[in-house]
Amino acid sequence: MSDLKEMFAKREVQEAHADITPEEYRHIHVMQDDLDELSGKKTDKLFEQNVEEASIAPGGSPFLGDAPAAAAVSSPESRVLSENKAKTGPQSPKIDRTALVVSGVIVLVVLMVAAIFVIVGKGSPSQEAPAGDDLSSQAVGSPTAPENASVPIDTIEKPFVETGANYLQLNTDSTDTTTEDVVLILDDTASKMADMDVSVPVQFLIRDMNNNPIAFSRFAYLLGLKLPEEVLANLNESFSLYFVREPAGIRRALVVQAKDGTKLGSAIVKNEASLPSSLGGLLYGKGISVAAAQTFRDGTYGTMRTRFSIVNTEAGLSFDHVLLEKQWIIGTSKDSFGSVLGNILQKSTK
Repeated sequence: MSDLKEMFAKREVQEAHADITPEEYRHIHVMQDDLDELSGKKTDKLFEQNVEEASIAPGGSPFLGDAPAAAAVSSPESRVLSENKAKTGPQSPKIDRTALVVSGVIVLVVLMVAAIFVIVGKGSPSQEAPAGDDLSSQAVGSPTAPENASVPIDTIEKPFVETGANYLQLNTDSTDTTTEDVVLILDDTASKMADMDVSVPVQFLIRDMNNNPIAFSRFAYLLGLKLPEEVLANLNESFSLYFVREPAGIRRALVVQAKDGTKLGSAIVKNEASLPSSLGGLLYGKGISVAAAQTFRDGTYGTMRTRFSIVNTEAGLSFDHVLLEKQWIIGTSKDSFGSVLGNILQKSTK
């Protein structure tokens, strides 16, 4: 009977403990606890572990019941997992090795393709432009020449053409056109010729503003030339003016067509001494004084007999002339005269 009572008493104690929370039970001290301590008997391990975890849980107090519920209850399995995590440390997320290998292969292939394009682009020769293309002479990517680089003279645009005739226009319809205007045009043409690198005579034809030829008699009047009447009367309207570049300067030359070669020849012989002075305004320009009467001597060009007179020794100017059938050819130096005469003879033999 006593055994049954003791069993029922223990059961009642267990049921009472079931209604008390671990936190509440921790604060209850009974006489059995003192007897257990004196006899060296250990208390319930599960209860002590729960109390220990509750006392060290973050945010909780060992003397109050405000610890988190998760820290108050702990199972043996959870303690084992906690110990394993503490030993191994935080685990990194699992990486998919297959995806990593595939990504690496793709990146490697892209880099290899890019390297091939760069090598092929640098090593391939430039394509030649098709024949007749205006841009064929320009190399792609070629460096441009600096502004101060010397440019070949042949590539510089010249003010006058060397082969064929150039045109000088005079406003013959205006009464405001003076002799000084015509002289200024001739001097300006000579100045432009001085900048040209040319070794052949450059031909000029005189035209009005409508591009019609001006007769030599009209041109002589505009320049104020005082030619003997019988010489002027035997000259035709057609004529050419030449500019010849020499080391000493620009020399002028004149070629006039004759109406009648025989009559013109006779008039030239008769008035030869005054011809340099009469044509001085056209042939020598400003600043050159010419005596009213000049002494002439015979000269030659090859086997051809010519006539010349020294006009200005310091300037190296002369009056060389010859009547070649119906062309009266006049030069202002030995070289300019020979250059123009040789040019005409060359054309006449073609």
